[in-house]
Amino acid sequence: MAAMTMRKAEELVEKAMKGNDASHDAWHVWRVRDLALSIAREEGLSSNSDSMEIVELAALLHDIGDYKYIREPSDEKLVENFLDEEGIEETKKTKILTIINGMGFKDELAGVALCESLPEFGVVQDADRLDAIGAIGIARCFTFGGSRNRVLHDPEIKPRTELTKEQYIKKEEQTTINHFHEKLLKLKKLMKTEVSLTATLLDSENLFRLNVGLKNIRRVEGGQRKGTSSWKSILRSSMKSGMGQLEKLRMMHEEEKQRLCSTRFSL
Repeated sequence: MAAMTMRKAEELVEKAMKGNDASHDAWHVWRVRDLALSIAREEGLSSNSDSMEIVELAALLHDIGDYKYIREPSDEKLVENFLDEEGIEETKKTKILTIINGMGFKDELAGVALCESLPEFGVVQDADRLDAIGAIGIARCFTFGGSRNRVLHDPEIKPRTELTKEQYIKKEEQTTINHFHEKLLKLKKLMKTEVSLTATLLDSENLFRLNVGLKNIRRVEGGQRKGTSSWKSILRSSMKSGMGQLEKLRMMHEEEKQRLCSTRFSL
């Protein structure tokens, strides 16, 4: 029964997200599902089959009905209708919908915090956020910005600070680069599970190096560049600045992996 439900959920993902750009397509969902199941196992949820089912279904269905991609009002009910059609018991259904409806960055801005009362929540949310940082996250950010014809960078448009949920989802003029400052660079501190905190050490380094490079960009005014930095020198500077930090993060990552392995084998 569970296997058939998962297969139908996969089919719904492929159908509902077919027209999305590559930043929020089915491949994003497959990565989040795999990450979520891995995190759940590391967090000790694998002994509870109900928890694992909640994690997998929430991960698979989390972006169906996303406000950024709604085409028809009925899209908002696709997930709930699917769970009803599959006969998912009410307790599981409530948990799955709670996770999906509260795991977004906009919801955290609004003060939603369900991790302690619902461990599956932090697992799925962290999995989604891990796919938003690192090399994949950078690619997804540029892909989404391009799909919406956003300006890549404009120094006159400043990143918004102290964002509210309403400000975050407001469709005002923003740049792709500002999204790094408004959200992506903040995600490392918002992870809920221990294993995700460890994973962000290396993934965040890609964002760190990119940010260093962006801070070295000089505006071009009147046909003359202010400063002497070329793109090649910016990249070289970014790599050089990041290497020491990267080595430090790698050492911390290895130490944490050894600690986690020791903990598991001692159980």
